[in-house]
Amino acid sequence: MSDHRKSLLRLSVAALALVALVGCGLKGGLERPPPQFGEARAAYEAEQKAKAEAAAAEQAKKEREAKERQRMTIPAPSTSAQPSVENPSQPAPQ
Repeated sequence: MSDHRKSLLRLSVAALALVALVGCGLKGGLERPPPQFGEARAAYEAEQKAKAEAAAAEQAKKEREAKERQRMTIPAPSTSAQPSVENPSQPAPQ
């Protein structure tokens, strides 16, 4: 094989490898993986559990507040509760 063909082959292999690596990349920042064993693993799991519980409590609080706002909403006055006015051009006596 000639020297020219070897360099072309190497360039092609490098380009294919680069394309393969670029195609499987993550977008955004990278996160550190969790510990696999030991005390660090237990601490990580406890931290994740606490975060999940805090998020669930926050969601429940938002839902309670939304229900409270919905319950406190004053309904529009009904037409039967309005005093009857005989002549709409004249104001009702006070």
